[in-house]
Amino acid sequence: MEPDRVTELSNKYVKYVEGKDKLLSSKSRRLLAHLLDAAFYIVSFFLIVMIGSRWSEELFLTVIISWVLMFVIVQIYLSSTRGQTIGKLCLGIQVVSQYDDDKIGFYRVVFLRVIVAQVLLGYVPFYAIINILMIFGEDQRCLHDRIAKTDVIYVPHSDSEWNR
Repeated sequence: MEPDRVTELSNKYVKYVEGKDKLLSSKSRRLLAHLLDAAFYIVSFFLIVMIGSRWSEELFLTVIISWVLMFVIVQIYLSSTRGQTIGKLCLGIQVVSQYDDDKIGFYRVVFLRVIVAQVLLGYVPFYAIINILMIFGEDQRCLHDRIAKTDVIYVPHSDSEWNR
């Protein structure tokens, strides 16, 4: 088995893994997907607050809590089953196992990519900066990608076997 290698082909990074190439997502596409997730979250929250300002306090709190739970469940479900958040889905990128194109599953999404990263964010000085700067390495993987042993790859919508 040939070791993983990353090569640059006309500004696109291709990672060779077990006899096949994976087209890694660009840094800008990953950033845009993250911003789309944040925008979706912020805009929908703002709309609920604007509409809910006329509701009773109990109804308003119930709607806010329900919305947060729904948003988290949808994001975790998409990430666990498709390797995509809403932003990644819109931009045709997926999180896959570092070693093959397998879906990463619930444990890697929730525990390794989210919970461990959030704990590190709270307790390790400069974790956020280190996490972000690591994407500029040869294999374009942030620290949370390394912890979960994942890659983020570009998969055009029409080519995705997961779009079934």
